[in-house]
Amino acid sequence: LERLGSGGFARIYAVWDVKKQTEKVLKVLVETSPKALELFAQEAEVLQRLKHPGVPKIESDGYFFHNLSSSTADLSLPCLIMEKIQGQTLEQIPNLYPRGCPPELVLDWLGQAVDILRHLHKQMIIHRDIKPSNLMLRNPQPELQGALLVLRDFGGAKHFSFPGSRHQSSSTRLFSTGYSPPEQVTGRNIGPTADFYALARTMIELLTGRNPQELEDSRTGTLRWREALKFSEHGTDVNPLLVDLLDDMADEEVRQR
Repeated sequence: LERLGSGGFARIYAVWDVKKQTEKVLKVLVETSPKALELFAQEAEVLQRLKHPGVPKIESDGYFFHNLSSSTADLSLPCLIMEKIQGQTLEQIPNLYPRGCPPELVLDWLGQAVDILRHLHKQMIIHRDIKPSNLMLRNPQPELQGALLVLRDFGGAKHFSFPGSRHQSSSTRLFSTGYSPPEQVTGRNIGPTADFYALARTMIELLTGRNPQELEDSRTGTLRWREALKFSEHGTDVNPLLVDLLDDMADEEVRQR
């Protein structure tokens, strides 16, 4: 139907499923390196394993290779078909609330995101790229109340080992500035707390209306966001327990989260 853009090594399209009479998303891998293919196949495997309303659905046959033959070469394009989420991302929310979101909305989204992460982490999967643009509200109402949160873009998701395990799976270095924790930025092994760190920073941005990078201490990297919260539109309405929780989740020290 249309090209939606590019994500990592893939091109993304909106397509029409004639069998189920519904619109879906098609990702086509255009990078030919073995590592790109490995990550693409891993994304498909992760999405097929996850069964949660906050994760885009993919059918058992949703990952396949499409053969393109020409007079000069035979090409086999890896393809991934998944559910198309209709809605808006949390990256767009500051357009509605430039001076900070109502805390009841943020608390609702935080609860939904934690439930999604609980499902991922039980499957020994970490997302590694939680940020406002990767969290969507499915068919939100104008006031945004009651919208279902969906986590998308599992291209960087990976399996993790239990703490203390001798084996640590290798992975491609991936981080999003302002959201990823220090151990991820520097390429060290990461675990589930990396997802919670990124989620906390996302929620802090929604509450304050300020990008996390703007709130970082230039020397330590720690967020100095409580002062910014006081000047946000709904700062006085935020429960101090929620503030403390987000601070704990976004602690720079892994063991303190």
